[in-house]
Amino acid sequence: MRRFDRGLRPGMLQEQVRNNAAYVREAAQHLDVVELRFYDLPNLYRIILTDEVAYITLYGETEHGRNSPCVVARPPGLLYGLALRIFTSTWETSGPACTSVWNVDHDG
Repeated sequence: MRRFDRGLRPGMLQEQVRNNAAYVREAAQHLDVVELRFYDLPNLYRIILTDEVAYITLYGETEHGRNSPCVVARPPGLLYGLALRIFTSTWETSGPACTSVWNVDHDG
């Protein structure tokens, strides 16, 4: 990402992920239905998935996610099924969101 965003210094993305995890952990500390997990995948897309809809943001190679197209898919459907499979396989190989899990530089 630093190739096109010179403001992204080494370690910054990792720091942002940790800060976001700390925020979610604090905001959800009294909720038994929230589980926060870390995963290690290339930064090619973002999937937000619910029972009713999947938002699939396809990141470009040379721009921020806010400038990338977002596809909306609803079940049943091929794209929703794909988003569900990607999310499920990522979840199954992810680990609990704790600092010991995220100790490698992932700033790509």
